[in-house]
Amino acid sequence: MQQDAAVLYHGMGKLNPPGTRVKKNKGGGLSALLEKLPVSKEQLAVALLVAGLGAIYMALPKSLPDPSNPPPNGGFARDLKTEAKPEWRANECTIERRGYISPAEFHADYENKKPFILTNATDSWRSGVFSKPYLQEVYGDVEVKTGISKHLPKNSGDGYNPMPLAEYMVAMSGHQEVKGDPLYTFDLNSFFKQAPELLEEVRLPEHLGGVFQKDDMSVYFAIGGSESGTQFHKHEEGWYQQLWGKKKWMLYAPDHMPPIHYPAFSLSVSEWIEQLWPRLGERTPEECTLDSGDLLYIPETWYHATLNLGESVGLAGQLKYPTTKLQKLWKEGNARMNDPMEAVPFYRQIIEANPYNAEAHYILGLALGRGGKNEESSWASQTCLDLSAERGEEGDHSDSLNNLGMSLMDNGQVEEGENAFRRSLEHFPKGAGTARNWGLCLEKLGRYDEAEFAEKLHLKNAKFAAKSALGGKTNLPRQT
Repeated sequence: MQQDAAVLYHGMGKLNPPGTRVKKNKGGGLSALLEKLPVSKEQLAVALLVAGLGAIYMALPKSLPDPSNPPPNGGFARDLKTEAKPEWRANECTIERRGYISPAEFHADYENKKPFILTNATDSWRSGVFSKPYLQEVYGDVEVKTGISKHLPKNSGDGYNPMPLAEYMVAMSGHQEVKGDPLYTFDLNSFFKQAPELLEEVRLPEHLGGVFQKDDMSVYFAIGGSESGTQFHKHEEGWYQQLWGKKKWMLYAPDHMPPIHYPAFSLSVSEWIEQLWPRLGERTPEECTLDSGDLLYIPETWYHATLNLGESVGLAGQLKYPTTKLQKLWKEGNARMNDPMEAVPFYRQIIEANPYNAEAHYILGLALGRGGKNEESSWASQTCLDLSAERGEEGDHSDSLNNLGMSLMDNGQVEEGENAFRRSLEHFPKGAGTARNWGLCLEKLGRYDEAEFAEKLHLKNAKFAAKSALGGKTNLPRQT
């Protein structure tokens, strides 16, 4: 009883143990203070009783949301306005949809050949544990890694901005944006290291189960609000399971680099669709919108980008190691780009096996230019432009035009270099490095007024890139 009595004094000033006389203040003590309140003692007693009952209720253990009976769409909000935007093409689908596929058919017709969608793939899953109320209540304190669409590929597809899941879900519902690019949780392993029991809910269909063994694949937790997503990138063989909501997918085959601006570190995925899609002509990607329960198979080295249409949650899996010669060569070459001439043989091997691979020519041109091989670099960059161009049109891949301009300028062909820089900026005006290189070229030509304009454009574009970089480095095209 003495301990209980002592507790009653806590919060009313200094803690005084039972039996200690409380000195009255000059105002007449507690009774005088209560008499001065604008409420009766009875009203105050009722208020204190209600407050006490509320505190007791908050301290009681709460019943968890029932994962076997999730709310419609898992409790995730649909965004009908976004779904209806004509530019998102939500109802278009060029990817084959299947209700069932046998393991033999998968290995013969699809594995690392082409993507497909398996419908109703979560029939054996407990999708309710990934519903919004269940995630908020049970895993709200778990830290997740977030990022924006144009920077996630630069970080190996992994988030880089940590926050508690519950905090992110509040931001997601409020459509929190970073310069027009909503934050997206795309978390490699970190979330599941803190919630390993959720990994046990992954139940791949039999034709994928033999390819994606638990110890051989990485699993991402993906949750985001409307118009968040990831920019174009490629990696090892993978799959994506849409649990709740809708997600727009766009894919290009390995020899078809995304046109005009790739890597797209300066455009959000929504900006890429809005600004570049109308200029693609016949170069549009494979596309489809996944709905709850759909599973997409992604062959190795296929470029892909995503856009959430409303709130969305899913899981992504990919093999840790490449299985095709093409992806192995990409990994080997990219790992050596700190010494570009060491990387060159691997890109040449890609071209020998795949003469029409536009990106291999682009990266080869970049590596050769950094190694001082200007004539060879010009050939590789021009070949990339020819391969990636719209039929009958001049090449419009902005980074290859920038690389071509550098090689020409370094080789003494300054006027030709200036033309390449100008064309690059016509196709992608936000190129900060290209604007700087153009200004240097104009100075060499003695066109100082134009060079001053180019430098202002460089500073403007660099400032724009820095504002959206979230503290990370912004990769610019090849520079001197």
